[in-house]
Amino acid sequence: MQLQNPTEIGIGSLAEWVSALLTAGLLLWTLLAWRRERRHARELEAREEKRRRRQTASQVSAWVQRITPVLQESAALPSNHDFGIGNWVLCIANKTSFGLYDWRVSGVVGPPEIAVNEGDETHGPIGPDGLVVVSLPAVDPAASPVVELTLTYRDEGGDLWTRSNSGLLEVSDGLAAGAGRD
Repeated sequence: MQLQNPTEIGIGSLAEWVSALLTAGLLLWTLLAWRRERRHARELEAREEKRRRRQTASQVSAWVQRITPVLQESAALPSNHDFGIGNWVLCIANKTSFGLYDWRVSGVVGPPEIAVNEGDETHGPIGPDGLVVVSLPAVDPAASPVVELTLTYRDEGGDLWTRSNSGLLEVSDGLAAGAGRD
């Protein structure tokens, strides 16, 4: 076996060089396309998650309602409390499959105008498919109340949601606010 002199080794033909450069370029293009596709898939997934969470959050609501005999006898109201026919109550409904935490309803109900400020530890979290009913004894039972409510709550993901009186639903990132749940 005879060894070749290093000075006699050819550096390859032009076709070999073009082939090598095209192969390297194709490899680089494939890698960049794969990364772009992964980034696009992550963005689509994040948008879908945001849409799903907003759709879920839209299933939480608060309203003021007069107690009727039908409502008093229905399974919708807590059975351990008699709210009194004709009286007004504040209802907070969670129709999601997740719990709500740190909820608060604020606003004005009247006449006479009274400040509504419900949502402390005495009420606790609202479970999945839960309903909380709070008596509003100061509202005149004969009147049709003017209601301006804002509902704020934290979901299981730690995000803070606010539904305004107009129905507008907004979210604040709970982790950015330093209030995420463990």
